[in-house]
Amino acid sequence: MRLRSGQGALWMLLAPMLVQAQVRLGEVFYDPQGSDSGAEWVEIHNMGSETVNLQGWLLDAGGPNLVLPAIEVPAGAVLAVHTNAPAAQLPDGLELWFQNGTNMGNTHGFVGLWAAEEQTTENLVDWMQYGSTGHSWESQAVEAGIWPAESFTMDVEEGHSLRRISAGNGPQDWIDEADPVAGETSTAVGELMAPGLRLEGGLPVLQWSFDGSGTQFEIRTRDQSGSERLLAELAIGEGQGRYAFTDHDWHGQSREYWIDVRRIDGRLDRLGGPYRIAGDSGSLPQSTRLLAAWPNPFNPGTLLNFELARAGSVSMDLHDLAGRRVRHLELGELSAGSHTLPLELDGQAGGLYFAVLRGPGGGASVLKLILAR
Repeated sequence: MRLRSGQGALWMLLAPMLVQAQVRLGEVFYDPQGSDSGAEWVEIHNMGSETVNLQGWLLDAGGPNLVLPAIEVPAGAVLAVHTNAPAAQLPDGLELWFQNGTNMGNTHGFVGLWAAEEQTTENLVDWMQYGSTGHSWESQAVEAGIWPAESFTMDVEEGHSLRRISAGNGPQDWIDEADPVAGETSTAVGELMAPGLRLEGGLPVLQWSFDGSGTQFEIRTRDQSGSERLLAELAIGEGQGRYAFTDHDWHGQSREYWIDVRRIDGRLDRLGGPYRIAGDSGSLPQSTRLLAAWPNPFNPGTLLNFELARAGSVSMDLHDLAGRRVRHLELGELSAGSHTLPLELDGQAGGLYFAVLRGPGGGASVLKLILAR
């Protein structure tokens, strides 16, 4: 492939991210009821649109490293890896059994996935930690943009798991799953449309539309202390509807909001967020960056959430897997703070894309996108 002037540097920026775009850790069952030996497992999700062969990939759950054999995970499928089974076994469908002699931590620990046996930043695909900070490879995950510094998910009670409910990179993307099932695929329940957050009558008002199924919405928040809690539950009406939530518990502090949906089967999925509001102190983001896309994967539209550390001219480019620019957007002069950009990719082939945000002061923030066809 011959790159035009300026594309080479961008390609060098994007190339290390390609291996991360499709595959994510999906669920971690680290504290089974009773004896842990033989009952712990980790799920690996292929969230992309193409089959991925995981031969030679490395899974590290705090014990001896597990090197995966040749196994193909189809698009949308889940691979269940039993980390300390009574005996190692040959792969059976989308299940693997290892006997590494070490159980995962019951109150704190980490899980990391690399695309090769060398545990380098370039090979790191996904990583998470629970119960506390300071675990192995945390600094590498922070450097790779996979995990925020000094953050961790909650420690769940015995018999529960931690399950990913969105494709972001942080503790807010994991929930306490009371009924874990190894290898169970999670499918989308619907589409979140036109979300927005504004001040009305001195209070934050979150509005959105939804076309899908479920029993209720659950609005959660995370404030400056880092604690996440449930604010409200709203019943879902039939068909497409417009919904709103007013935060009467807000007292001028900085706060983030997420919109979750409770499935008919009782499971929880994250639809959108974080939606941020600055406190009375007028605190602003410390950097200009792309945060997340909701949904992702998507077809054909998604919402890009981003922050600007200061006001100024903003543009965004969209590049395909080969590094070609397929879309250029001039967003004009924007204020400092949080913003949401609707993006439609009608007419584009399915696959991996990269959104590149350029804001005032130079530099670029990159976010991987998956267009599902």
